[in-house]
Amino acid sequence: MTLARPPRRIAEVLADAERALAEAGSESPRLDAEVLFRHAAGGRAAGWDEARLIVESRVLADADVLARFEASLARRLAREPLAYVTGEREFWSRSFRVDRRVLVPRPETEDVVAAALRVAAGLAPPLRVIDVGTGSGVIAVTLALELAARGPGVAEILAVDRSEGALAVARENAGRLSTGAPHAPIAWLRGDLTTAIGGGRLAMIVANPPYLAPADLAAAGPELGFEPPEALLAGDSAGLGVLRKLLEDAQRVLRPEGVLVSEIGWGQGAKVASLAARAGFGEVEVARDLAGRERVLIARRSAVSGASSEVQRGEDGWTRSSFEEGARSRARFGSEAPRTPLSRSSSRRC
Repeated sequence: MTLARPPRRIAEVLADAERALAEAGSESPRLDAEVLFRHAAGGRAAGWDEARLIVESRVLADADVLARFEASLARRLAREPLAYVTGEREFWSRSFRVDRRVLVPRPETEDVVAAALRVAAGLAPPLRVIDVGTGSGVIAVTLALELAARGPGVAEILAVDRSEGALAVARENAGRLSTGAPHAPIAWLRGDLTTAIGGGRLAMIVANPPYLAPADLAAAGPELGFEPPEALLAGDSAGLGVLRKLLEDAQRVLRPEGVLVSEIGWGQGAKVASLAARAGFGEVEVARDLAGRERVLIARRSAVSGASSEVQRGEDGWTRSSFEEGARSRARFGSEAPRTPLSRSSSRRC
């Protein structure tokens, strides 16, 4: 026979959870406990913000809320990322839906968006921008919403990923966050980096490619084991395999003075700057985050345009290689168009 547990105050529930999470290795046990409880109680939609949690700390926890909280807590104690447990992650002050089909968005990727917006301010429209390995769509959606402030028709975003599951998550985020908000149009493409794009048309490539080596992943915390490995591992011992491929093709697809903006790993600054210079970029910058760590590669193509490769041009102005297969959805923030064959391979990265 199972005996019913006595009622417990919210403060007691949180204290017990904090201790358990600390023992399990969480780096922020108190914050994790509070986020999980607010989520179990219905979140902000139900009026559960940080202040209410403090005010009602002496109130007895509702039995149904407590059951949901304990189920979520068990997942977090197993070191599943908090964002997967709650199904959401804040990015650029917006709440994005996430699950195990996509990488969990990191705060450092906001540095990539900030750099891209700074670069975009100095580029002449029309701005045709590609988000490579869009994942949950945080970069593509944020740029679409922020660039809309420059006026209608100024920017157009193409979000590319190899994973149809990741594209589904990104499309959901785009449709939900665009409601009632001005935004640049987004086209969705299942493809391999920039290989399906015609030459000399892009104002900017923005990317958060995989940049971990196997040794990096082995040394990381258990949370990374829940995330898609193809979104983390670059395919070589230096963590530069995907970025190298992107740089090699970037000169072909960027218009004169077009710019590549990419997140990079710690300590990769000198290596990626050298790769960009060897790829023919005239101006190369490695920007640091607030902690002084190398975080963003900014590489600008020279003003002299080279010859572009011949590719099959799509009916919407984007282009695709005739030899590639896959599936494409040219949804414009939730309005989905017929699907056409395209590429199957790329990296899944937020």
